[in-house]
Amino acid sequence: MIILVPVVALFFGLVDSSSLTATAPTAPQPAPLVNRVPAPVGQGMPVFDDIMNEALKARGIPGGALAIAKDGKLIVARGYGLANVQTREPVTLETLFCTATITRTITAAAVLCLVDQGKLSLDDAIYPLLGKPRPLGRPAIDPLVEKITVRQLLLHAGGWSTKYRSDVLRQTQKISKAATEKLPLSADTVLRYGLSQRLDFVPGTEIHYSNFGYFLAKMVVQRSARQPYETYVRQQVLRPMGISEMRMEQLAPAYAAREAHRYGSGGRELPGGRESIAAPAGNWLASVVDLARFLTAVSDTRGKPFLSSAMRHQMLSSPPSPITPRRSGSHIGLGWDSVTKDPRGIQFHKSGLVAGGRAYIEHRPDGIDWVLLLNSEGQAQDQPPAAGQIIDKIRQAIDATRVWPDRNFFESPAIVPGVQQKSTGSVVL
Repeated sequence: MIILVPVVALFFGLVDSSSLTATAPTAPQPAPLVNRVPAPVGQGMPVFDDIMNEALKARGIPGGALAIAKDGKLIVARGYGLANVQTREPVTLETLFCTATITRTITAAAVLCLVDQGKLSLDDAIYPLLGKPRPLGRPAIDPLVEKITVRQLLLHAGGWSTKYRSDVLRQTQKISKAATEKLPLSADTVLRYGLSQRLDFVPGTEIHYSNFGYFLAKMVVQRSARQPYETYVRQQVLRPMGISEMRMEQLAPAYAAREAHRYGSGGRELPGGRESIAAPAGNWLASVVDLARFLTAVSDTRGKPFLSSAMRHQMLSSPPSPITPRRSGSHIGLGWDSVTKDPRGIQFHKSGLVAGGRAYIEHRPDGIDWVLLLNSEGQAQDQPPAAGQIIDKIRQAIDATRVWPDRNFFESPAIVPGVQQKSTGSVVL
């Protein structure tokens, strides 16, 4: 039996009734199908189902998925709406979503796993680890590059910033011309080109978002493990967590089998896949249940801890000086956007942003880990981002829940890796 503190007032006004009528986009785009989506698939709880269903309808988001675990037990695991508008394919618990920048959290976990295995140190300089590659178009490497450490890559403190210049990983045409190499570019060519660019700041002194820094972190994993990045992660990180179905993106514009298609404004379908760079570029694809498995493993709430206590401490520690905490008191973690410590415990989260998609994972001090996946940004004029609104309402609903169902869908045959789901009406489990 589920006992909830009354939350009617909490969600009153979530949806303006006038916003439930979708406006048909101009031809030849099909009209949104938000009022004709299939019933939710999986097992949820009424308060969370209401949040998801109302938000998808109000913002014209084709589909999404939600998972909530408490003390390592999966309590909510549900898909909503459509994974593919054209084929009418519903979101199920096997639907793969692009995890976008949550890929960095997975990469950071791989690095920490290598440290636990004695194959790497967080304070190792990356240039020797990468084989001291020759710069592309320059006679010598910038001496500052030789000082960049593994830890600095994971903290976005390696010296590159998309604030000051365009992202190296999106300069494929420019790199192709400079290297006289046809697309898709080899990972080594991208690495050499990126390391040839002037750094934006002294490594370890500032924090600025950097796709290229995490691309290098993937290369560090590959070189230290002496096997392809994806192979190592699947075998040494995901398999011990009970995950077998996660995979990397294919080259654009392809979507993988069972992957949710992403949609932009007006319901326009966007291309799938990664930039024209050979692996290990690109993002991980994951189902909502597998992402919950990953989160509960790294947060140490489910079964045997994945990381040693020393590595988990490093993952969540404040960055070393001269980098200072934010005014809010939170700080960046190794692979995490925000880490907050208070008397109740520790909270950390990571957002994933990609054109036409949103992903979010969060660990709370009360032992709750939860995952949100969407296949559209749901942008609407004069309204805040849809994902932010949904996240706030789910947090409020979690806070208001006093008693949780005594169940664990991690142990359900319907979502055990490799077991095909069989739908009976709207419920898969």
